[in-house]
Order: sequence, then structure tokens, then C-alpha cells
Amino acid sequence: MECPQPQHKEADMPQPKLVSYFAGGPLPLHRALDRPYTHLILAYLTSNEQSPFTLALSADLAAQATPPRFDAEINRAVRRLQQQGVKVMVSFGGPAMTTSAYRQLAGQESYLAYILAQFVVANELDGIDIHWEDAAAFIGQGGYDGVEFLTQLTRALRRELPGDRYLIAHSPQPPYLQEGYAMSGYLKVLQAAGSAIDLVTIQFYNNRPWSGDPLRIVESYQRYCQLPGMNTDKAILGLPIARHNALSTSFIPLDAIVRRIIGPLTRCGGLGGLMGWEFSGDHDGQWSHSIGEALAQALANQPRER
Repeated sequence: MECPQPQHKEADMPQPKLVSYFAGGPLPLHRALDRPYTHLILAYLTSNEQSPFTLALSADLAAQATPPRFDAEINRAVRRLQQQGVKVMVSFGGPAMTTSAYRQLAGQESYLAYILAQFVVANELDGIDIHWEDAAAFIGQGGYDGVEFLTQLTRALRRELPGDRYLIAHSPQPPYLQEGYAMSGYLKVLQAAGSAIDLVTIQFYNNRPWSGDPLRIVESYQRYCQLPGMNTDKAILGLPIARHNALSTSFIPLDAIVRRIIGPLTRCGGLGGLMGWEFSGDHDGQWSHSIGEALAQALANQPRER
């Protein structure tokens, strides 16, 4: 494996991030208090084509779906996690969002950014994740321009949510970042708006040929980190936590993640962190503690410029 040059000197080597999405399920959010996550993303805020600017909150998070309001237990857990230094964000989009809904929002990104930012600020969250999965709009079949929509929404969100206080994340799938693929629109999004994006959590699961293939994942991750608008610090490598969290072909056992993904990447001087999909799969904390320990050890052993 060809290793890129280290991007940091020893004094400013960042701590790798450990991210997960909370989408409800049997494991309550407050259980994250005894796990080493650095960032948690609450999934999802959505809207629909009938009322595109009326935000709705997933039932697993909500005391009230519309207007969106977290239930009391979620609110208490968020405050306690933030007191421990965990960044808690909310995700907009996800698999329930339709092409028709996005088409209604296209061209009005500034207003969408405004209402999303109002939700973030009102709920004292640390930022927002754009979980866009509408590939049709990257290949001319969505009735709107996906690149333009994501670029303008990102820029508008940064105007509403200053970078010294709030985080903006995106969660592309590998084909959106792969040069030569028809749906590689995120290459243009990152080039145009990458400076406004703090985290890019890449979904290396449920996406052949990457699913379950550590070597391809490592090689692709390294390549994506070199793209315009990207760097290792913001690139978060996403994997399923448990077998039931993704298609069975996507699952990679813990020891293989440590040996065949974290090890090679950190020996080459670059891993921004890992994302586990999704939190409910970490029922006993073994996944997060093992990955957290591996990332900490990797940080201690990373090559550095002096």
C-alpha cells in the first residue's frame, strides 16, 4: 500500500473521532454516556412533498413529530452527553425522503437552511448532518440538480450556523465520491462547498463492491481523502456495528476492522475516525470500546512530521 505524506505535525495531530447515529431502538440514548463516542447524530428530521417546509421528527425521537419536538428522555440524554464533551447533532434526510420532496425544496435552499438552523439552535444541538440519498438527481433523473441543491444548502447552512460554534456533516455513499461513476456528484459538491463541511461520514456498507471488503475500503478511503474539498481530518469511515444493522455482506468483524482497516490506515498516517451504523447495535458497548481503544492506540503510533 502506498502511503500518503502525513498531514500533521506531532503537536497538532487530531484525535480520531468515533461517531454513531441514534435512530431509536431498544438501546436508549443515555447508554452512550458510558461509551467513548465523540459525536452522536440523531436520525432523522424529514419533510414530504405535500408540505416540504414542515419538518417532521422520527417517531423514535419525538414527543411530537410535527412541529418537531424531542421527547424528554432524549433531551435529558443530549444535555448530559454534551456535558461530557460529546457533540450531538441532528440528521436531515435519510431513506424516507423522496425525490419528490427534494424536488420541492430545490431552489429554496436558503429557506430550508434557515428552518433547519432554527431547529438546531432552539434545541441547543452542535450541528446538522445532511443525509442525502437521492442518486437520481445526480444522473439527471430527479427533476432537479443534486449537485446544485447540496452545494447551495451547505453554503446557506454555514451562513446560518457559524463554524466557530456549529458542525456541518454530510454522509455520502462511496459511488457519490468515485471518479468515473455516473452518480459521482459529491466530487463537485466537495469542490464547491467542502470548506463549509466539517465531517464527511462515508457509508462503506450496503454498497457493492465496497461492502465487506477491507482492502477496497482502505484504498478508496485514502483516495477520497485526497479529493478537492476533503482531508483526512473530516473523512469518517462508516461501517455497520452489528450484522443486523446492514446487509449481511456488509458486516466486518471487530478484529478485522482493527487489523485490516484501522491498522493499515493509521500506519499510513491518516484516519479521521470511524462511524458505526447504528447505535442500537452497540448493545453491550464492546464495539465502541474496542474501536475507541484501537483509535487511541493508533493515534499514539501514527507517523508524524517533526
